[in-house]
Amino acid sequence: AIATGGYPVLLPMPGLQEIYKKAQDSGAVTNESRPQVMTNETVFNLTKRPENMVVIGAGVIGLELAQALQRLGVGVTVLGRSGRVLPKEDEDMGLVVKNQMIQDGVDFRLTVQDYKKIELTGKVLENGYPEMKLTLQEKGNYEPTVLYCDAVLIAAGRAPNV
Repeated sequence: AIATGGYPVLLPMPGLQEIYKKAQDSGAVTNESRPQVMTNETVFNLTKRPENMVVIGAGVIGLELAQALQRLGVGVTVLGRSGRVLPKEDEDMGLVVKNQMIQDGVDFRLTVQDYKKIELTGKVLENGYPEMKLTLQEKGNYEPTVLYCDAVLIAAGRAPNV
């Protein structure tokens, strides 16, 4: 085997590629004026605390960063598809982690069927970050779920550099 490394995978969600490109635009006036759509490689570039962050992915990377940011005072919602956290680990261990994180104030939505779209609302929050609107469909819900946030962390897997 050849170790080529990897990179974070972006979901095929309408609007995500465009907003992610704006988030990475070094030509923006300040970091704060850019949408905060990050991966585990760019989350540490934050210069101000977001108010509400959505973490897409309930694996080890997503949960580690969700817990860290929650403990720094960020409202965090973790999204997943499998119905549970840490889907590659023992289910009982995942439950212990999830219950502790719920006690700490992290919200979970783990039955996402479809990530419909993400868009900028046009509103800029007090911290200078643009507000985003994320629309998703959860299993068992007829109406789509709408979440508002000023930061999105994508931790939905990695792809090899080949």
